[in-house]
Amino acid sequence: MKKRILPSLKLQFTVLVLSIIIVFIFLNIITGKLISNLLFEKNLQYSRTISQKLVRELEYTNKRMVAASSTLQYESILQKYFKEELDFDTITKVEKSISVLKLYYDDIFDIALIDDEYINSIYLERETLNEIVKRAEDDRRLKCVGLYEQNYMDKNITTIAFDNKVFGMDMGDTYGEYFGDIIISVDVDTILKNFEARTVQGISFVILDKYNKFYPINCTKEVGTNIINKIDGNTTKTDMLTDDKSIIIVEEIKDMDLYIVSNIDKKYTKKDVGYIQLIISIICIIFIIIVCFAFMVIYKNTVKPIHSIGDYLKTIISGNYKKLKEKVIVNGNKEIVELADDLNDMIDEINTLTHKLVNTSNNLYQAEIEKKRAEISYLRSQINPHFLYNTLETMKGIAMSNNIVEISTMAQCLGDIFRYSIKGSSEVTLEEEVKMIKAYIDIQMFKFGNKGTVFYNINNETLNIIIPKMIMQPLVENAFVHAIEKNTDDTTLYIGTKIDEHNLIIIIQDDGVGIEPSQLDGIIANLDSENDDSSHVGISNVHRRIRMIYGNEYGVKIESEHGEGTKISIMLPINRKQFE
Repeated sequence: MKKRILPSLKLQFTVLVLSIIIVFIFLNIITGKLISNLLFEKNLQYSRTISQKLVRELEYTNKRMVAASSTLQYESILQKYFKEELDFDTITKVEKSISVLKLYYDDIFDIALIDDEYINSIYLERETLNEIVKRAEDDRRLKCVGLYEQNYMDKNITTIAFDNKVFGMDMGDTYGEYFGDIIISVDVDTILKNFEARTVQGISFVILDKYNKFYPINCTKEVGTNIINKIDGNTTKTDMLTDDKSIIIVEEIKDMDLYIVSNIDKKYTKKDVGYIQLIISIICIIFIIIVCFAFMVIYKNTVKPIHSIGDYLKTIISGNYKKLKEKVIVNGNKEIVELADDLNDMIDEINTLTHKLVNTSNNLYQAEIEKKRAEISYLRSQINPHFLYNTLETMKGIAMSNNIVEISTMAQCLGDIFRYSIKGSSEVTLEEEVKMIKAYIDIQMFKFGNKGTVFYNINNETLNIIIPKMIMQPLVENAFVHAIEKNTDDTTLYIGTKIDEHNLIIIIQDDGVGIEPSQLDGIIANLDSENDDSSHVGISNVHRRIRMIYGNEYGVKIESEHGEGTKISIMLPINRKQFE
């Protein structure tokens, strides 16, 4: 077969560099387009998110004003204000009601009362009030009538005006008769005081009413004017308008005839894309320069070392294995030197592996011996439990023969506990665990006599739930040691179970001496700590076992009041044993 001879390394490197330059140019163009689309979508999503947040804020304000006006118009003093001759007492009471309402709704700027004869307003003039009333003349319920600028302490304040018609509420000739209007002005700045306008250059927000009055939220009035001029009356519904310079999104606020208008300036997006492309281009140019320099160095320091390594390999292939004891030494490029070092390391590794094989065989032999020893130890350990079983049965028989019921019962309970504790399975049903706990408590009650009373409240639905073995005994023991033993009075111990949603709850509670707050804090802190309080290590062990098996959402919870008692709750997932 004819050998294939490739072009020189110099020509290959040149072609490779040109190819990299072309790929980088192509990637730069594609990246610019992708980033442009990404920034556009991100700004569009941001604009919609903020607009919808503003819509919800204003809708909430509308609901609050409905509540405020309803509270005011149904007051009897207001009905008297509109239908009877005014006196000082009536005006005072109405003013008090308005003041209380303004204190409760802190965004209310002014509340005006208007009828054919009287005007009660601090900031609004009669002409403005008449205009508001006219806009809402066809509505019998609260109506948002748009944006108004009001002068307050030489400062222009933009408000949203609401009008609510007042009708007679008393039964009689005046029932349902139109009396006048309640006009509420809400300060827009106060409404938006909690609005976190994250500054994104090129995105502006304004509030617009159907009369083309607007309030700039995060832009100047001039910018807002330009935005409103672009809409040109297209505010009849939520819409998105776009041209070469900007994108305008209009979000309608239901029941208020208001709109949130957001404007995305495209030039800022293009500016960001151009900046990113410039950075990418600079990085690409620097990378190409570095690659060219690296290729020049590689070309000058590669050919001769490669020939030296090739000659060495040819010598070994020819059968001169004595050459394996020598090392190949080359000078040149780092990669070539490393290749030569790797070749030398490979030769050294052959001898090393031979020694490792011998050592591994010895280790495997020792491991097999240890395994046999473990099996023998296990067989020996099986002798002791049977011996103890027989001993306890003998003690029970002797006690029964001598009519010593206490010792017989204790031997029986101790045998049951011992059989349960060395049972092979690490999981048991709750019913088996409770039987063991009852045996343990029977033994303890012989010790403490009449100092303790135990109540069981075991839910039958929980008996066949699978739980880890021996998780209740340390907690019951803790109750005997720290509650019953230390308490001079009769102590009650409660043990119960229940199902809470998808979890099993085991409760162990006593009315003993309880735990002091500082000590309780230390016990709770030590639940997940390696430095256990030696007096409560059992609780920590149970807590950690449960978390290791089921996860951090499960475990032990401790509640205690000093002098009142202690309650320990175990939360486990429900895993029922399946019976055929």
